[in-house]
Amino acid sequence: MKEASVQIQGLHDCHQNTNWNELKKTAHKVKSSLLLIGMGIYKPIAEDLENSAGADPEKTKKQVTELTDVYSKAIDELKIKIKELS
Repeated sequence: MKEASVQIQGLHDCHQNTNWNELKKTAHKVKSSLLLIGMGIYKPIAEDLENSAGADPEKTKKQVTELTDVYSKAIDELKIKIKELS
């Protein structure tokens, strides 16, 4: 979950700083993480962002927003489940 927070912040930071190469790397990490937590349905968004970050600024912004929202919600739900099991 710590890594997820770093990845989410990384997506935001790279987008704000228009660091497209680093955004692509972070999207790759997010793609893998989404698969690990059972959110593979969002893999195509991360994959597209990994391949085309910055080519279309509006599309990139939308993808970053969607991925960070979904990823954040998934992590919040995971935290709740962990508490329930403790």
